Amino acid sequence: ISSSAGHVYISALPSSPSTSVLRSAYSAALSDAPRIHIGQLSRWNANNITMEGHTSTVFSVAYSPDGERIVSGSQDCTIRLWNRRTGAQLHVLKEESKVWSVAFSPDGKEILCGTEEGVVSLWDARMGERIQSQKVHSKRVRMVAYSSQGDLAASCSEDKNIVLWAAASGELKKIKVLEGHCNGIYSVAFSHDGSFLVSGSCGDSPCRIWMVKGDSRACALLHDAQDHVFRVSISPDDKTLACGCENELVLWSIEEPSHPRRLKTLPVEGDVWGLDFSPDGRTLAVGCWLGEGSWIGLWDVATEEWLGEREEIRGDGINRLRFSPDGSQLVSAHDRGSVRSLAGGVMRTSAPSGPNDSGTEGGQ
Repeated sequence: ISSSAGHVYISALPSSPSTSVLRSAYSAALSDAPRIHIGQLSRWNANNITMEGHTSTVFSVAYSPDGERIVSGSQDCTIRLWNRRTGAQLHVLKEESKVWSVAFSPDGKEILCGTEEGVVSLWDARMGERIQSQKVHSKRVRMVAYSSQGDLAASCSEDKNIVLWAAASGELKKIKVLEGHCNGIYSVAFSHDGSFLVSGSCGDSPCRIWMVKGDSRACALLHDAQDHVFRVSISPDDKTLACGCENELVLWSIEEPSHPRRLKTLPVEGDVWGLDFSPDGRTLAVGCWLGEGSWIGLWDVATEEWLGEREEIRGDGINRLRFSPDGSQLVSAHDRGSVRSLAGGVMRTSAPSGPNDSGTEGGQ
């Protein structure tokens, strides 16, 4: 480089974004450099940090409530904690089987996880020690979630059941099993006021709304939802439900949870395996799995438009997507073992056009 510095700049300039510091500083002096006329980036890719350490598919990611840590769960049977700002690995927690889902407790003190063997475990997030572990499902646990108040938790499984837990004491106590789905359950989410939860599955009435109190029977069956609902996300005001399906995103009004009303069906390219409302409810982050890659996009809830250019991920599938508590970042879990942090306020997405069981989540 020291002997051919000029050639380095000439070679780098054509591929640098049009608004980059490099182009601004040297484009006038290197006016004879080659130019890209089609496909020129306007700014650098928003992928800020790639956290590497997992040796296999990462199924799940989540931010700590203060936004300073990221937790990930993987097919390599580990839970890993990361520094959100530097990407440094903080802890490695070892489970007995594949870790399909992880979630921080609302106070940030515990980590809840669900595994391949139907086990739900609770870990001390600071010390990295297991608090308790229970086998409550007969098949893999697809997702675990806390209520915003931290008094309840839920785990859903391919055994077709949801287990509701009391979690306020820092320990898990099984309350009841919610039954009704005819196939395995992919996703579960609590309303922000803690009064109900939503589950996503496949087959007949794949999306269901359950009242948490009382007998906890499903109060609404979304009959015209698609055959597969991979992800569900509830807006912060509890008025809108987003369902991530095969090649489409479906939005529902749930102001009356017992009488949901379809608002919009949005065609997308691929299966929706990443879905999360921003903390202010104005943006919906969408991650879709394609045959040979994936993409991440932002959808404006008010204008009902895609924002800018979508983030293309070549040769790697996406399994989970979450906003940071302040809405400034997105974290995503990927098939090839990486955890990626994106600047959510910078990344924008363009309108996508309107489709794997390999042991990885995006393909199932």
